[in-house]
Amino acid sequence: MPSEPVLCELFHVSRITLRRAVQELCKEGLITKRHGLGMFIDADTYNPHQINAGKLYSENCKFHTIHVLRNIKPADEIAKTLRIKPNEKVVEVHRIAYFQEYPVSYITVRIPEKLYKVRFFEDMVGDSVFIPSLKKIGITITHTAVTIEPFILQEQQPLIMMEKGDLALSLRRIGYSEKEAPIFVINHIMNGKYSAKILKISTTHH
Repeated sequence: MPSEPVLCELFHVSRITLRRAVQELCKEGLITKRHGLGMFIDADTYNPHQINAGKLYSENCKFHTIHVLRNIKPADEIAKTLRIKPNEKVVEVHRIAYFQEYPVSYITVRIPEKLYKVRFFEDMVGDSVFIPSLKKIGITITHTAVTIEPFILQEQQPLIMMEKGDLALSLRRIGYSEKEAPIFVINHIMNGKYSAKILKISTTHH
């Protein structure tokens, strides 16, 4: 990983704040500090063949949809990611993931409105397996691209009971069809304290 000064500059935090975040990540087993060498990301220990296809979270997590918004004009960055035209709209879904009754992740799902089926998101409330649910309405996802970055919250997130300055993970997942067309983009703000317990990643789907 980059050095502490570089990380401080990258995330606009003090050295004290960064070291607190690093300590939390070390406790979770996500990174290791080696004296004289620096910080290293630990190797993945999960077996993707033991995970249900398309499942990102532990089976112990429960999901609740807050609301579904249609006819949303996406931000330019989202429109570019989904490769949609300037006048095209998206459906936007806001969900919360719970682990042991505690809210651990705020999730925003975006899909081009032209692909949306009536009541699809409304009918999958509580369903954590998003990709197989898409397959049921005729949309097949062959693989996803996942990026994860640790960061320090710059503002309070009351819906997942996190305060400014808490350690979080920013996770983005983009799903692609067999023709390499982007179908959805999902953004997560995840409580860093729970990440090692709840997070599973499978990027190839059958």
